[in-house]
Formats: sequence, C-alpha cells, structure tokens
Amino acid sequence: MKSFVSFIGHPRSGHSIIGALIDAHPNAIVPHEYGAIQKYQKKWHTCDELFIGLQQQSAHDAANSHLRNPRSGAYHVPGQWQGTHNGLAVIGDKHGGATAVAIGTNPSVLDVIYNEIQLPIKFIHVYRHPYDNIATIKNRHEFSLEKVVSFYFNVCNCIDTTLDKINSAPQYSVLTIKQEEFVDTTVAHLHRICDYLELPPNLGYFQACSGIVFKSPRVTRDTVTWTESLKDIVRERAQRHPYLSSYNYA
Repeated sequence: MKSFVSFIGHPRSGHSIIGALIDAHPNAIVPHEYGAIQKYQKKWHTCDELFIGLQQQSAHDAANSHLRNPRSGAYHVPGQWQGTHNGLAVIGDKHGGATAVAIGTNPSVLDVIYNEIQLPIKFIHVYRHPYDNIATIKNRHEFSLEKVVSFYFNVCNCIDTTLDKINSAPQYSVLTIKQEEFVDTTVAHLHRICDYLELPPNLGYFQACSGIVFKSPRVTRDTVTWTESLKDIVRERAQRHPYLSSYNYA
C-alpha cells in the first residue's frame, strides 16, 4: 500500500464525483463518506478494521444506490473497478466537509490517524465558485441564506487550519483542484491525480471517467435570492482565503 487518500473542502463542491472516479481505478479503493478520520474509535479501532471497512463500504456503494445521485446524475463508471480492485495501492475515504471540520477543530487527530495506519496521508482539496457552492447548499437544506453563508465560512476556517496542519509535516500533502477546471479538462486532471497518488495512468480508465462528468460546470448562484449586502459579505470574506480570492459574483 502506497498511501491513504482523504478529501477536504465544502459540501457540494465536487468531492463525490472525484472520489467515485478514483474508486474506479483498478488500484484504488475510495468509498463514499465512510468517515475514516472523524469516526476513529467509533467506527474503527485498528488499521485492519479501517481497511476492511473501507473495502466493504466501496463494494456496498458499487452494488447499491450510493453511486447514483438523483440530482447530480450517475457516479457509476462503466467497465471500471468501483467496489473492487486489481492490486491495491491507494485506499481512502471521501467525506470532504466533515473531514475538514474534524481536523480543523482538533488538528492533533491527524497525527493519531497517521500513527495508526503508518501510511502517507494525501489530501485532495476541491473547491468551487463560492456563490455557486453556497447556493447549492442552500437549495439542499431548509436554512436561511445568511446561515448558509456563515456555515460556509466557518468551514473555510477549518480548511485553513487543516491546510496549516498538512503543511507542518512531510507525511502529509495536499493536491488542490478547482472544480470548474476539473470539469473543463477532466482527463488532464485525472492525470494529475494519478501522478499525485502514484497510480498508473490508463487511457481506457480516463475515457470512461470523463464520460460521466458534466460537460460544463454547474452555475447555481442565480437560483437563490441575494441581497447586495450579502454578496458583498461573501466577496469580502472570500478574499481572506487565497483559493477563493479570484472569484466574484459576475
């Protein structure tokens, strides 16, 4: 086994599709929202328990509805290796928002996990246009837009703390992916991901994966009602986080 992969970021920012695509690689297992980091000592206690649980969850996802999101379409990659593998090199978990909050509120938990699994932990940070991300979260939950904005930037603070922790030790690393660019150049980004995780590239795998990705990024910011003051609040607070600083509402 070469590494453990985990995701950080906001809900509804594109982690699920990327995790599903990695799970489709013949040498990787990445189930949907197992909760490896945030549920240590609750869902698992030993490395063997974790790895068995992740493989079982991946197989369950592949056999059931977890690979199909009724709003976003299918996460199933035809003809590939979701739920199984052909020689395991990378194992991990896709639960970006919860993982960021778990580490952001208790950074030392990452060292506990590393000491247990004894593998380099490679993070993938996926982010999306903040106005679209906030709008999509709002459309999925019965909260006010103001409350969703507050939640969104609380997660940003947890992401920043998590990134500081990742950058503090050589056994941790992070690959940052802008969701809009991933959608526009999926195959190139899959090459990046495979290089980062040291997974062998495969043209058939790249083609199958790119075939299930949206043809263009989803723009949802106009599906909710923004006040000008709330737009300004998002713009000002986004400037505090380098990965969001280039975005504006237009």
